[in-house]
Amino acid sequence: MRLKDKVAIVTGGTRGVGRGIAHRFAEEGASVVLTGRAEDLGRKVEREIRDAGGKALFVRADLSAEEDCRNMVEVAEREFGPLTTLVNNAAATHMIGTAHPLADRRMHLLSNETLDIMWKSDLYGLFWCCRYALRAMLTHKGQGCSIINISSGAGGGGGTDMDAYAASKAAMNGVTLSMAGEYA
Repeated sequence: MRLKDKVAIVTGGTRGVGRGIAHRFAEEGASVVLTGRAEDLGRKVEREIRDAGGKALFVRADLSAEEDCRNMVEVAEREFGPLTTLVNNAAATHMIGTAHPLADRRMHLLSNETLDIMWKSDLYGLFWCCRYALRAMLTHKGQGCSIINISSGAGGGGGTDMDAYAASKAAMNGVTLSMAGEYA
């Protein structure tokens, strides 16, 4: 149990990679707060982890809302104790590769509204999650705290029809490097 006594938040923990991370952290002994927008999926993953003997709690959160980012940190600490780990996994991937009028597109077709939605979730949300997690973590140094930001190859190499997403991931990579130097 490598993560015994650790408290982790996994954003976007209701499906895919985030769901796998939440399960693995719990298997390794961490108490896990998983977040997402889909209540039914979140409760399902929470039950799966608990049924397997782990500690988990789903907190509904829309990372484009600062209050939700603050709340998930407060709930994690109130329910499980000092926050030691934040995994920023959530991303607005639902806006990529769809026919929706606000889907991510090539630059000449990209709307300001799409940029606002993508950046509010993927960049502002990242900043808010890190800010509130760091404020909590810095009050209990020595706990072996860490922040893990899940990026994408698009952040370093771009991608077709995902200009807003690629830009948000490139920005994530830059701020991750800055924080690594600031908080190491």
